[in-house]
This record gives sequence, C-alpha cells and structure tokens, in this order.
Amino acid sequence: MHDDLSCGPGTQPINDECVPIAPDAGHDGPTPDAPVDGRPDAPPDAPPDAPPDAAPDAAIQPDEATSFAIDPAHDNLQPTDTIASPLTPAWTATFGGHVWYPLVVGKMAIISSGDTPATVRALDITTGAIVWGPVVVGNPVQLSVDHDRVFALDMSGHLTALSLVTGLHLWTIQIFGENLFDSPPVAIGGIVYINARGSGGETYAFDETDGSTIWSHSTFSGTWGCVAVSSGVVYEGEGCHLVAWNALTGAQQWSYAGMCNSAGSAAPAVHGGKIWQRDYMTHTIYDSSGNPVGAFAASAPPAFDGNLAFYQSNGTVTAVDLTTSAVKWSFTGDGAICTAPVVAGAGGQVFVASQLGRVYELDATTGAQKSMRNVGSPITCYSETDGMTVAEGHLLVPVGNSLVVF
Repeated sequence: MHDDLSCGPGTQPINDECVPIAPDAGHDGPTPDAPVDGRPDAPPDAPPDAPPDAAPDAAIQPDEATSFAIDPAHDNLQPTDTIASPLTPAWTATFGGHVWYPLVVGKMAIISSGDTPATVRALDITTGAIVWGPVVVGNPVQLSVDHDRVFALDMSGHLTALSLVTGLHLWTIQIFGENLFDSPPVAIGGIVYINARGSGGETYAFDETDGSTIWSHSTFSGTWGCVAVSSGVVYEGEGCHLVAWNALTGAQQWSYAGMCNSAGSAAPAVHGGKIWQRDYMTHTIYDSSGNPVGAFAASAPPAFDGNLAFYQSNGTVTAVDLTTSAVKWSFTGDGAICTAPVVAGAGGQVFVASQLGRVYELDATTGAQKSMRNVGSPITCYSETDGMTVAEGHLLVPVGNSLVVF
C-alpha cells in the first residue's frame, strides 16, 4: 500500500485502492484481490435496492459538471466560475487507459478511464487524493451524475447506478432493443436518458431510482451523439433530423426533417432558447419550435456565454455575436487546436487545447491570449467525448491516459 493513499468517508484502503465499506454488517466486503464490480454477471457489493449514502453536499450545485459538455444542455458554460490565471497545474493523475470527459460534483472529480477492465473512481478536486474506487462497471464507460448518484453506461448497454458519496453499487440493468451504446448518458430531474443504435435508433428514459423504463422512442436511424435536455425538453438529433420530446412523458412536441438521408449526428447544444445541431451535411440553429433560423461552422461542440457563441472549426476558435451574427474575434494558436471550447463565465475566460499539448486561456470578449500552458503530451481529440471541463474553480484536461487539473 502507498503510504500517501488517502481514502474518503465510507471507503477503506485495500492494496492500492479505496473501496466502499459495505453498510451491511453481515457482508464482509470485497477481498483485497477483487475490485468492486457492478456488472450484471458479478456479485453486487450491496443489494440492488440499497439506498445511497446521504451527504450534505450531495445535491448538485450551480458550478458543478454533471454531464458531457458540462451540463445536460451541453453548452460548455460554467457561468459562475473563474479559473486562476496564469494557468498553473494543481495536480495530475495517470490511469491505466484512456480518460473520457471528467465530471466534478461534491468537491470530487469523477473519472472514467479505459483500464483493463474499465473503471470509475472519484478523486478529491483540490488534491487528487482517491476518495473511492476504482469501481469496475463495464468497458468502455461514459458517465453522468444527478443528485446523489453516478450513472455509468458501457458499450454493451449495461447502465449502472453508483452512490456518489461512496461508489457503492446500487443497481444495474441491461438495456435491450439496440446493440451499440456509444453516446454518453444524460441524467437530470430523476431520469437517465440514453441514445442507442444498431438495428436502427432508440432513445430511452429510465427512472434513476431503480432503472425501470419510463418511456422510449424509436428514432430515424441511430446516432453516436447523446440527447440534450433543457427546460423540461429532450432534444435528439440524427442526420439533419431533430425531434423534441417532453422530458417527463416522452410526448413529442415537434420534429424537423431536413432533406438528407444521412445517419448519425453529434449531440445538440441548447442556449438561450435555441438548439445547435451538427451533422454530416449541415450545422443548423433551430428556434424553440423547431424552425431553422441560422447556420454555424464547428468541428466540435460549441460553447456559449451570454450573447456570444464560441466555435472551434478546423483549428480556429471564433467568437460570434448571436444577435448580429458578426464575428467578434478569431484565434488560431499553434494551428493545431482540436478541443471544444469551454467557458468560465465569471472570469470571462475561454479555454481550448491543441494536439501539440498546449492549453490556452483566452479573453472571452477580445480573444486575446491571457496565458498558455504546455502539458508535455498531445491533447486527446479522437472524439467529442474527449472534452475538457470547467467546474468548482478548476479546469480539467484529459491528456491521453492522464488528467491534468488546473
């Protein structure tokens, strides 16, 4: 055991891991050689209906990151945050495999990494010390958080709920109907939303309490992009098709079908009552009734701050005024910028990173470079789920098998 291993409440150090302490006195807990395993074919660490541990800070706070692209609307905006400038790393953690987009909730960074097998763990956001984990739940795994639960979805359609406080396994379901689950889950308002594809496309809504199905819809042809959820509406895009459902009932509110037959699409982003949708052929802005009202150019998910939209397209970051559509500024950096921009609104900061390992801090109003940090390794930009995160006064940057936290 490492002498500096620090484990949080409800966990215990075993070898080089912090694993949950089982609440049942009759349960002996995991053995030193057996990681916590939430897969359907493995014994759970607690009964499927075990309640999560209560914690004063379990409720989601305004400056936390609970989803891909920071929040369920996927706007890559943290309006109340400021990141210390110039950029200075606070800590770096290295894992056994690829690091997906990180989440930050309850002063913890929640990380999914492509170890063999893939794992989920929680690290103290200030120090990087292990709070709980690693927990094995599937391979590979993408995450979302709502209230006191972490939801992990693997490529085979296993959806697992873990306690946010301890990492304790709560329940797992196998999703049927499709065979490829490569888009992130989105959890909000007591419901987990899943997009899947294979024999077509399907969008599911599951109850966070026990994984039971609330509603589901067959879709156009399937997509790798997740849904966006904002103001009680679920938005799902495929090709140049976009549909809006009531988040609670699944009742369709409107749909738009463009003139294309392409399948697949990126996750929508919602800001200021409009929806930004990227697909193979067109990048379209829709109003809240599903009418196309504009177009944009972006190679990655957009970011927003008030009346400004930030787009990264082919290595150039551009700020666009949403009222006039005028370009306010552009930034090319080292010519290899590849990430989606993320915004710390209170600090007026936009962050992007390049394949050459440089992380840039830009002034949101002018585009001026405020600072730059070379992390020493190429930034991962294989897919949009390799995104950075801003939360709780920190910038989190996946770098291959590592996570660098500023």
